[in-house]
Amino acid sequence: MIRSHQPSMFPRRQRGVATLFVSLVALVLITLATLFANRNAIFEQVTSANHYRYSQAFEAAAGGLEYAIAWLGTNGNPNCNADPATCPYNVPVGGTGAAWVVDTTTHPPYNQKNTVSVAAQTFNGYTATVTLWRNSASPLLVEIVSVATGDATATVRQIVSVNALMFTSPALPPVTVNGCISNVTGNPSINAQNAVSNAIVSSTGPVGSACIDPGHFAVTGQTVANGFAGSAWDQTFSTPKDKMLGMAQRQTGGAVAGPIFYYDYVVNTVGNVWNPPAGSTGSPTSPVIVIFDNPPGSDCPKLNGNMTLYGIVYCNSGLDMTGWGNTNIYGSLVSDSAITKFTANTTINFNAAADNPINYPVQPIISRVSGSWRDF
Repeated sequence: MIRSHQPSMFPRRQRGVATLFVSLVALVLITLATLFANRNAIFEQVTSANHYRYSQAFEAAAGGLEYAIAWLGTNGNPNCNADPATCPYNVPVGGTGAAWVVDTTTHPPYNQKNTVSVAAQTFNGYTATVTLWRNSASPLLVEIVSVATGDATATVRQIVSVNALMFTSPALPPVTVNGCISNVTGNPSINAQNAVSNAIVSSTGPVGSACIDPGHFAVTGQTVANGFAGSAWDQTFSTPKDKMLGMAQRQTGGAVAGPIFYYDYVVNTVGNVWNPPAGSTGSPTSPVIVIFDNPPGSDCPKLNGNMTLYGIVYCNSGLDMTGWGNTNIYGSLVSDSAITKFTANTTINFNAAADNPINYPVQPIISRVSGSWRDF
């Protein structure tokens, strides 16, 4: 007898369900993997875009900082001397047109800010605005804060030291002496701008006193007795000597390359007679500053007779004018010791260029303070 075999349908159903389940699981895993990969790709794109935008903002902020440093270095001295109200440093707060304002709470220890002197700059669509901060006790230390805004924002900060040529007075007298003037011989002449301007500013006494020998002076202008306390240097310059020497050393060619000719008797030793290098005697429109910063107890060198110099001659010690016959200075003679012999035919005259500090073409030196950089 032949038996027919009828296979059951259940195993086939079971195998189909298993295949379907495995396929669904694989589909879900593939979908999740695809979504995760897309999510990572989108996240990386967003991160990359954010980093790119921040990098652009950071570069713009750094550009604003560099612009401000260059601006300080090229607009400092002339503006300060011509119009103190527009000076980016070392001017009082307040007053008509003054750029600095009091702010004692926003950014301590700085208590003065300037938001208007440095113009905003645009870099690749980002605008960098600069605020200058200083403390009234140290106005030549300036913190520059540059903020760039656009698709992102970045801020950089840097403290700089300003080394600038600055004068104590907006007009210089022909002679400033810290001490006496004696042994006036011949007919030397000192001529101020006019009869009411200062011709001689002395720390001691008036012409005709025991300390100021009138001799045969021909003086046009006023002699100011006891006109200052301290040094003749400080009466003339508000830039300290070490800063002045630093500016001279940074000149192209060095300390005696001009327009500052600084002889400090360490770096530049001079003999008894000054043999001026080219350009050191200046011109009617381009005055110079000649500094003999010799040690106390030594003598300044002699100026050759028949010389004509436009600018300022400073002597630290021992000014004996023997040998200066027919020397003409159009500007100022400044001595931090007594002038022991004022000789015949020497003339010191007011000069519109040499006696106006704006005409000394010495650019400020801006130095970054180490460790003061911040960015965020």
